[in-house]
Amino acid sequence: MALLIKKPITILGEIEINEFYVRLNYKVSVDGKSVESRAFCYLSKESYELGKEIEISQFPRFFMFDYIRTDNNIDVLQFLHNSIINYLSNDHTDEDNEKVIHKFCEVDEITIIDI
Repeated sequence: MALLIKKPITILGEIEINEFYVRLNYKVSVDGKSVESRAFCYLSKESYELGKEIEISQFPRFFMFDYIRTDNNIDVLQFLHNSIINYLSNDHTDEDNEKVIHKFCEVDEITIIDI
């Protein structure tokens, strides 16, 4: 399972790309109450298969969400992808509720692929 984000963005200061591919590693807490994830970005699925990760400085790399295994009734990977889509496509505040973090993209610019 992966995310395809179709949003024009500049990487490395000067290279324009129109989309990129995101794979996630995740870990559920021992008590089953949260899930944390690291995102890995690639130019395409082919780049992922070749292990050629790219740095997109504007894209968050780490995520953590409340997750109650017994209440969510959803596969953790599906839950994680849905939560990241929600996070990326909505404004929110930082942990101290002091600074507004603007959404990264529109919800229709993100697709779950390779299910």
